[in-house]
Amino acid sequence: QHSRAGDIIMDGLLHLLKAPSKKAVDDVFGYVFKSRSMPITEENESQVAQGFSISNEEARDLIESIRLLIKQALYNFSSPNPSETQALFPSGFHPNLLNLLVQLLNARLPQWRESSISTVCSLPRMVSLDWRIDVKTAADSVSRMAVPAVLVGIQVQGTTSGKIGEEAPTRNVVFELDKDTIATMIDGLKFVQGQLNTIK
Repeated sequence: QHSRAGDIIMDGLLHLLKAPSKKAVDDVFGYVFKSRSMPITEENESQVAQGFSISNEEARDLIESIRLLIKQALYNFSSPNPSETQALFPSGFHPNLLNLLVQLLNARLPQWRESSISTVCSLPRMVSLDWRIDVKTAADSVSRMAVPAVLVGIQVQGTTSGKIGEEAPTRNVVFELDKDTIATMIDGLKFVQGQLNTIK
């Protein structure tokens, strides 16, 4: 049988045999998927190496192999299919590891495909939005002492976590808007809404 993913470094995937548990295999696939668009760093290598008791060089091989496998699965299949997924691997591939990876890929493929579509540019996403009106009680000039402003707080989540099995970190951004800035922003958002409404 000829593998449809001949460019995958299958030897790298064999490092998964040193995983302490099936969950560790699932976690490392999730970790690699989230960081797939970023360069592989020494921190990435160390995280994987520590979890699988392998060298950093072997960890890099494993990460590269998983990236290629995920890429092939997303490119070739629109929906999970065990027989098609199995065709990604060459004949003679370790049978127990093959069964585990086929199950893992079929279970994760729908989520990965949805995530790939929604985060094409790998941009942070907004988690929550909060605001309050604040009246200045002190300023450089007396004329501004009673000017109201809006404090806006946005919580955003990044696209990758630094550790295996962890969600990407969130951070809070707080900024101030005055009345004129808010009016300008509302006009801009109305224009965006109009543009979106023209898309069917």
